[in-house]
Amino acid sequence: IKDYSTKLPLASRPELGDGGNMRPVVDLLVEQIECADFVLLNKVDLLPGGLEGEALEQLQAIVASLNPLATVIACEQAKVRVLLLAGIQLGLMCMYVVQ
Repeated sequence: IKDYSTKLPLASRPELGDGGNMRPVVDLLVEQIECADFVLLNKVDLLPGGLEGEALEQLQAIVASLNPLATVIACEQAKVRVLLLAGIQLGLMCMYVVQ
């Protein structure tokens, strides 16, 4: 959430990629969410309140406002059932084929 509300340039966060870029970190985050079919909210156990907290609700609301069609999955330690992700992808493929 703190990166979403900052205008720090990517140059200050080289672990996010193009370290010489003066583009704000928030622009990169927003672009990635807007283009995503699904978004994994990892490390939710570290948020205040965990899966039941207001911070998770805030994150979900931000993602929904940027991309209402994305499937959002909250997880801990990046543990997500592969079949869930495959099901999401298969569902999307079926949707594209049918339409």
